[in-house]
Amino acid sequence: MNTNTKKVLGWSLAIGPILFHIFFGAFYGETDPTIATADQFLNDASANVLLNKILVLAGNLTMVVVVGALFVFASSIASNSEAPAVGLFSAFFFLVLGAGIIESGAAELTALEFYNQGNVDQAVNIFVATLSESGGMFSLTLAAGMLTLRSAIINAKGVIGAGNIFKIVNYGLLISGLLHLSFPIIPHLGDGFEALGFLGWIGGWLIIVLLGVGLLRTND
Repeated sequence: MNTNTKKVLGWSLAIGPILFHIFFGAFYGETDPTIATADQFLNDASANVLLNKILVLAGNLTMVVVVGALFVFASSIASNSEAPAVGLFSAFFFLVLGAGIIESGAAELTALEFYNQGNVDQAVNIFVATLSESGGMFSLTLAAGMLTLRSAIINAKGVIGAGNIFKIVNYGLLISGLLHLSFPIIPHLGDGFEALGFLGWIGGWLIIVLLGVGLLRTND
């Protein structure tokens, strides 16, 4: 992996997760829409539909850039890995994840447009489908990508150095990946387990940010 590629990937991974959390944070606000509250959420969002469409588009495009960077990174280190199949599997999972994000973003935009046009039932059904998918296949695919990426990084030897950043990314991807695997069942465990979902989501993307920083530091 040449220096320019590392810089592009590093900055994408270091800044991208922060940006899409800002965009989605502005879109969702302090609410956490559920199947039961989807109608009310879309009603509130329709008050400024143009701004919310921009936030959804920006958030999803930024997330696609991040996942695309992970795909390129996993593909690149596979050629230098003692277990190239692991890196290729990781790249595959991130490719699938990127396609899912594009589909989900399109669905969110469609839901906003339908609700704005008065097609309330259709809008709610589409939005509910995106909520269900985000806690299901999205989480499982992201978990698979993280766990296989961890193995690929270990086998690639020195791709982000061998110091503290490597150690944190190593264990961080493992823990975050395992937490993401549990996302589909967390809602059934009771309110006391919701913190695990928050920890897995925020912690996982912070590890990706640190991975980007690690790539940038190897160019120094």
